[in-house]
Amino acid sequence: MMLEVERKFLPSAAHLIARNAASPAFRNFKTLPTYTFTDIYYDQADKLRSTGIWVRKRDQKWEAKIKLGGDYIHSQFCEIDTPGKIAAMLNQHIPMTSNMIDLTDLSTPTELQPFGFTNFASFTTTRQTWTASVDDKTDVSIVIDTTDFGHQVGEVELQVPYTEEDGLITGTTQSEAIQSMQATLDAFMADHRMAFPQAECKGKLSAYFNWKRNAEENGGDATDA
Repeated sequence: MMLEVERKFLPSAAHLIARNAASPAFRNFKTLPTYTFTDIYYDQADKLRSTGIWVRKRDQKWEAKIKLGGDYIHSQFCEIDTPGKIAAMLNQHIPMTSNMIDLTDLSTPTELQPFGFTNFASFTTTRQTWTASVDDKTDVSIVIDTTDFGHQVGEVELQVPYTEEDGLITGTTQSEAIQSMQATLDAFMADHRMAFPQAECKGKLSAYFNWKRNAEENGGDATDA
């Protein structure tokens, strides 16, 4: 399981990030290859979203993100990325029943088919990625995403692997680990505020729903993002 803390930002200073030209400069700054991926989000009658669970297929890889706190801009999640573990987690929230209607297509892994997922969002994103060091042991990812429906948003992310066994060994609870990660990320962004100017921004899913609603109201076709 991965613990993930992320902060979204409006990428108005993207040119400074790309050239590492903000002051102060990022430490151990690296540019990673730009790549494109497609996300398909699934739910069952909004049961998952209402409890802070997001299930998606990113290209061919299935992932589940469980919200631990925060909001759409300042978020904390744990992330699961194998169908078996996702199914075990989902069964605690939407238990399988004998009369459940399976609406899932046959490309869905066997473990996940009984949950009767339906697709509620689908779009393609082009991602620019950089990494920078907070200290000798900790790196963060800086990404700028541009969707195929015209939305752009940045994220600064910190991920740490965590299991209950890790907590027993280190004496650190999950909430304490999250708090430490939040403090690290907040300090990093404060130190580099020129690259991350304070401004309102919107996550990709929120922007997708707005785009889809506007397209439908204006008589357009929003069935494909």
